[in-house]
Amino acid sequence: GPAACEGIHPIVEFFADAAAGTLPKVAFIDPGFTSGLRTDEHPHGDIRIGQSFMAEVTNAFIASPNFERGAMFINYDEWGG
Repeated sequence: GPAACEGIHPIVEFFADAAAGTLPKVAFIDPGFTSGLRTDEHPHGDIRIGQSFMAEVTNAFIASPNFERGAMFINYDEWGG
């Protein structure tokens, strides 16, 4: 697999941290963009998978103890899709 970069963690860690109430002060969540891991909504990807991924991330945050004092911003940056 790809080399790990400092500060970049697998999405499963976000879900675990959300459930435990140990989310960091700031987290950026990106979908997978590579073949076999496509959870984005870019052209040629499956928008249903992208929407499912977004729902999983949103629901994890809403169910998290961090939700009470947290904020979630959803940014879509598409280029003509």
